[in-house]
Amino acid sequence: AELAGIGFVLGCVRRLEPDFGFEWLSDQVRENLPKELDFRLEAQNASRCHDIVARAGLAGAVVVPRTHPELSGARVLVMDFEEG
Repeated sequence: AELAGIGFVLGCVRRLEPDFGFEWLSDQVRENLPKELDFRLEAQNASRCHDIVARAGLAGAVVVPRTHPELSGARVLVMDFEEG
């Protein structure tokens, strides 16, 4: 439904501004939106970010909440709560 809505809006913009060239945006959204909505991938990215911050020696200055993959899934992401 989201992709259809985005396609509709971009079609309207194309009619109003035919030279603007928004087709690339529709292609990018179509390709990346499913990835952004899969919280298992977000959990992997957060874990990777946590490791990068730790290796860089920034663990005291930058907090990346730990994820809990055993409680998470494609539609739910469980992370530690961090104040701030």
